[in-house]
Amino acid sequence: MGEKRSLKFKVSLVRRLEAGERITDLERESGVFRAQIYRWRDAFGREGEAGLERRPGRRRGYRRSRSAEGGPSTGPAPSAPAVAALDQLAPDVRAWVSELERTVARQQLELDVFSEALQRIEASRRPKSAAGETASTPPSRR
Repeated sequence: MGEKRSLKFKVSLVRRLEAGERITDLERESGVFRAQIYRWRDAFGREGEAGLERRPGRRRGYRRSRSAEGGPSTGPAPSAPAVAALDQLAPDVRAWVSELERTVARQQLELDVFSEALQRIEASRRPKSAAGETASTPPSRR
């Protein structure tokens, strides 16, 4: 497991990268892999210093659909900044956003149902592959 880097260290690397220093030089000097420096840059660009204070672990985002497992499908997990931004909106806007979220969830359920039905129809239309059976219908006679 990698060592924990200070916020000041991360910000310093990101600012140097943004100032035009070569990633190879930063990587060699700091001992941090370039992929990590790029992740810090992206997090800093999205959320400022707060994005660099994240704890290690699983990233938040889209959860795996449980529809294949028989459960309801889940959408994206709202991040803390998204929830905080929603709390600052006017009540009528919050109600509108909530209604949109419900609509999206309902549509996702409908898509799951239709996808399953389509798979069943396609499975029933597959040609027979048992020995001695015809794979297609016989030609029509004229």
